[in-house]
Amino acid sequence: MPEFWIDVEAMRSVAPRFAGISRDLENTRMRIEEVMAAEGPSWGTDTFGATFACAYVPGSESVLAGVAMTVGALHNLTDALFRTTSNFESVDAQLADNLVGGL
Repeated sequence: MPEFWIDVEAMRSVAPRFAGISRDLENTRMRIEEVMAAEGPSWGTDTFGATFACAYVPGSESVLAGVAMTVGALHNLTDALFRTTSNFESVDAQLADNLVGGL
């Protein structure tokens, strides 16, 4: 029968790193938005500026939305790592108790 094993200590030590990366990424995203808002549409409203804005604005919004989604995914991954380790330990302890009690 195959063995299922999780190094819970390793998972618990890695999970906070994902939370840290997520925090750093979110702080960077917010800073980029602040800088972009402060700068405003510095490309102007003439034909060249309007043409640039048609590509730049939706593209930049898409990138920032993608970064926000990545931040959310990292939060979810962190939570999943903690839940998985806790669930594994709980099930492992229950199985050990059942084996000891059944002997």
